[in-house]
Amino acid sequence: MRPVPLVALLVAACGYPHGVTRVLATGTPATVPSPFPATALYPGDDARGASADLGGNVWIATAAGVRVVTPSGGSATLDAAAGLPDDDVACATGGKAGEAVVGFGPQLASGSSQIDLLTLEGGQIQSAPKAFVLTGEIVEANYAAYDVARDQFWIGTNEGISLLSAAGDAIEHRHPVHPHGMTLGVAITPSGDVWDADQFELSRLNAGPSADFAATFDPILQPFAQAEQDLTSAFVDGAGDVWAGSLVHGLCRLDPKTYEVTTWDLATGLPSLSVQSIALDPDGTIWVGTDSGLGRLDPATGSWRLYQPGGASDLPSLDVIDVVVDTSRDPRRVLVTTAAGVVSYAGP
Repeated sequence: MRPVPLVALLVAACGYPHGVTRVLATGTPATVPSPFPATALYPGDDARGASADLGGNVWIATAAGVRVVTPSGGSATLDAAAGLPDDDVACATGGKAGEAVVGFGPQLASGSSQIDLLTLEGGQIQSAPKAFVLTGEIVEANYAAYDVARDQFWIGTNEGISLLSAAGDAIEHRHPVHPHGMTLGVAITPSGDVWDADQFELSRLNAGPSADFAATFDPILQPFAQAEQDLTSAFVDGAGDVWAGSLVHGLCRLDPKTYEVTTWDLATGLPSLSVQSIALDPDGTIWVGTDSGLGRLDPATGSWRLYQPGGASDLPSLDVIDVVVDTSRDPRRVLVTTAAGVVSYAGP
């Protein structure tokens, strides 16, 4: 399917080194919602996100601490009263089996930890013995991505990205340009480069396997035709293209070789322009969480499926906050966080 040319925009005049050519995709919106048989994992309305570690344990971030659900169906919780630095858990990202990083909402007190490395031991969640206190400019960590090849976590903060290395060291933040804003999306390439999706731009830190923070950000660009991008999530697909969602502008795909950006809007199938999370399925389809339901795009055909509460759907809420594809098990499962709880979907 060939996209239809829309507009070419050069952003070099705004201080960005690369321009982009934008094209509008052709897509087929879903006419009726599809069935969505799912299993409830957490019924609370305070969930912020969920992901699985390599052992299949599901870590759930909530406003009252962190919860883990094991493959056998057991569960455990940890909150501030039991040793967690704070109850306000903004994200929980699984790493190797029995391990996860959590990030916290605004921590305004001096010396507060913005992240914590948790382990699951004997059915109980254990907090790291040392505090991870980032630079004073950083007050919150709202996103984390696990770099499987290098066993490390990239952290999205209110001041760009930071790194929790395999040795357990927190490496200070980087941001591509000024002004710089909240990083809510991090995508890792097979070579170890890192794409930063933040409030103002989409950019690649040429970190490589050594996670060299002294490296340059190249390219730096704005995939949408607005000054503020409000990017919420990102991933790199098997072809090397970078996908990003925006809280106000919709969905886009960047070809990093040509700087061509393909965009999707309501007319081309998006359930809503408010894209809160995206994830890549092993079959090549794209899961898109919005405030108007869960969408699923087949890029090869341009067709969409839509999942909304009611009927043959177990989706708890129309407001889909987070979507993560868990490939720690076969078949894969999709972890969906909504405003009314977290569910797991293992269907086709």
